[in-house]
Amino acid sequence: VGNDTEPYKTQKYYGQSAFPSSAQTLTVLYNDHFKPEITTSFETGFEIRMFKNRLTADATVYESVTKNQIIDIPMDFSTGYSGAVLNGGKVRNRGIELTLGGKIIDGDNFKWNATTNWSRNWNKVMELPEGIDGQQIIGTGGTASIIAKVGGTTSAIYGFGFVRSPEGQIVYDNAGLPAYPEEIQYIGDASPKWKAGLTNSFSIGNFTMNVTIDGQYGGIIYSQTHHKLSEQGKLNSNNMGRETGFIIGEGVVQNADGSYSPNTKQVKTADWYTRYYRRANIESNSFDASFGKLREISLQYNLPKRWLKNTGLQSLQFSIFGRDLATVSDFPIYDPETAALNGDTILPGIEMGQMPSPATYGFNLSLTL
Repeated sequence: VGNDTEPYKTQKYYGQSAFPSSAQTLTVLYNDHFKPEITTSFETGFEIRMFKNRLTADATVYESVTKNQIIDIPMDFSTGYSGAVLNGGKVRNRGIELTLGGKIIDGDNFKWNATTNWSRNWNKVMELPEGIDGQQIIGTGGTASIIAKVGGTTSAIYGFGFVRSPEGQIVYDNAGLPAYPEEIQYIGDASPKWKAGLTNSFSIGNFTMNVTIDGQYGGIIYSQTHHKLSEQGKLNSNNMGRETGFIIGEGVVQNADGSYSPNTKQVKTADWYTRYYRRANIESNSFDASFGKLREISLQYNLPKRWLKNTGLQSLQFSIFGRDLATVSDFPIYDPETAALNGDTILPGIEMGQMPSPATYGFNLSLTL
């Protein structure tokens, strides 16, 4: 499968300016020898039906490799351009999808069918474009960045974290506040380790009820909302130091001889929260993205066919439903199933001022002539 790019990427052009009757030159260096982005994929699996279709199983494994990716890279402004469009890089995805279904009860008056699925994907950056020095910034939200490195993934989150001692304890400075690190570090991956779902269908007479739950395990989310609310002490988890007015941070300080000793410096509560949960501290504002959701409940009624005689209708169905009714998760800000918009690009694993996710309720009326 091939893929192309947006218009005006292969030659120099002049764009419209905000000033009337004027034009401006492009700031991204064009590429007049593009190659098409190519994805080569392979998929295989099997499907089993047994016991007169009472039990079904489906398993699929796949691999896809994308090469000659069309990538924007930044450039030194002294060149006259802010960036360039390149071909290059190679990304591999491997995965497995499993589905198991069955008719648990298949009576005349009561039926219970269930289907469960499980999937996992392994993503790996095999190559980066020539001219890129070790890493490619895919996107940035707030102070968190999605950075691709050879051997890593395309959903790896990097940013500033805590300075830690060899034993893993947080290092505090002489003022009694968490020390500033010098460089960004790997915080975690936005992609979950696996996803799963379960759908149950119950039928009694002309009534059918469907219940669907799903979720994922693993992955992290950086929350800028959590940074803001914690910095201002507005969350239930920010109780420490409210009554006393001061906090002694749990961690160590580095001594002049390079050894470490427990931190005993007390600081004002507001100062501690401002430093510990500062906007640039991706580690303190990142959380497990695992969740389980009551995705949908629906109740359907099929009008008996004998009631439709002489009406010109073959069937009439009425149903009511509710979607996204409940979420179970340790993520402290609304819904962990979130993404951030950075311009027109979606950045998974980065939450930026998310609004609460609404539940949806409705009804359907279906007629067949």
